[in-house]
Amino acid sequence: MPARIALASLAASLLLICGYFALAAPTFEFDADRQRYVLLAAALALPYAGAAGLLLCARRSLGLALAVGIGGVASVMLGPVIAVLVLFAGFASSTQQLQSIGLAALFAPVQLLLTLIALRAHRALPAAEKRSGAFGIGVAVPLAYGFIVATAMQWQVYDAKSGERGDAAAHRAVHEIVRCAWAWADAHSARGFPPDLAALGPAGSGCLDEQTVRGELAAHHLSYQPAIASPSGRVELFDVCAAAQRRPRGGGNTYVVDESGLFLIAQPRNVEEAPPGCAQAWGKGPRRAKHCLVTGADPAAGHPREAGALSAALGSCLGVRAVETKDDGLVFDAEGERLIYRPGAPDAAGIVREFELAGRSAGESWLLDETGRIHVATGRDATRSDPTDAERKEIACRESGDADACQDAGRAFEGDVGVRPDPARAAALYELGCEAGLAQGCLSAASLYAWDRSIGGDWPRVARLNRRACDLGDAQGCAAVWDARAATVVR
Repeated sequence: MPARIALASLAASLLLICGYFALAAPTFEFDADRQRYVLLAAALALPYAGAAGLLLCARRSLGLALAVGIGGVASVMLGPVIAVLVLFAGFASSTQQLQSIGLAALFAPVQLLLTLIALRAHRALPAAEKRSGAFGIGVAVPLAYGFIVATAMQWQVYDAKSGERGDAAAHRAVHEIVRCAWAWADAHSARGFPPDLAALGPAGSGCLDEQTVRGELAAHHLSYQPAIASPSGRVELFDVCAAAQRRPRGGGNTYVVDESGLFLIAQPRNVEEAPPGCAQAWGKGPRRAKHCLVTGADPAAGHPREAGALSAALGSCLGVRAVETKDDGLVFDAEGERLIYRPGAPDAAGIVREFELAGRSAGESWLLDETGRIHVATGRDATRSDPTDAERKEIACRESGDADACQDAGRAFEGDVGVRPDPARAAALYELGCEAGLAQGCLSAASLYAWDRSIGGDWPRVARLNRRACDLGDAQGCAAVWDARAATVVR
């Protein structure tokens, strides 16, 4: 009878393992993660199935000894984890999570019952059925197996943390490159952005360390690509990419940023997928096209001037297969969009320094030029004389006095939508929204005047803006009044 109870306890353990993982698996977003979770469930269930099989095959001595070892090892190794799950059950956000925690809570007493019943059943076996060394095997096998499974899980945790550290290092590096490139351009106004990362390294301005200049990070490769200099001789654009070289669990993101400060992250859809490339990180539309034109230009010849050169420069980057030469330019399809490319005339050195790329997106026409400006228009083809999206928001703010338009415009010039940050301009637009009655505009302007490196430290102005936000009924503004007042007194 005890042997049958032990067999029932093994079956109950298997059902609890399968039930717990069946409830938890659908919460994973990626198929590969679910598959890995299923493999973990199988690994945990295997020794229980093995012990049950031995009992059913009349190998009761070894089967019961193994059941004792499994139950004891599981109680010691999984008991604390289950206890933590139960303690935090109140933070469960769904019925499914509560059910999973309930199954986990049942698992611990079942293991204790399995250990005691199997031990009692083994002692009750006739002497002829008992095998010498069965208990040693029964304890050693679960311990060794548990060690192997725990080591594999710990390695996954290590790999995840390693990937996260690699991503963090790449994130910092691309932001440092942009900061240093802007500083270099401010110091060399006639030349624009630097020709390479070496100009920013120890042998140049000293803004970057040698490792970043070489582009060699632990899990990413850094690349910096300046555009062809404009007719005035200035480099107006650049493209920075930190491309992941491997896909660790918990890492493998690719980071891209350009001269405007627009920062994008591309994440693999699952742990089995190869890390995304630089072009993929830019998504679709004019930003990706700009990246492809900057990185695909020939330093000796400039931007492409013929269909063959354009196809070679953009083929793999934009997926361009065929380029047609028409009266209004070089026409091609890229990712479902019809684009028109118009190269400028070559200069005396035979270098094409100007171009226009036109297309349509979300019901609006856009035109990208060699300065990186993306002009937009509605109801007609965009031209170089049309404003950018950020400028259009600014016009709406100043002409209509609409507070929300001012907030959008301020956010644009703060650098959120691909415009090189202009804190003074952003703060002025936020202030217009504040004057129009938007408390958030007051708080946004106050934040820039308080902490921005170029215009920050104007504490009396910060206090006035926070007072205005408070008068508009914003609790955060009222709380900040005292901080700004204290800062004014200290200064």
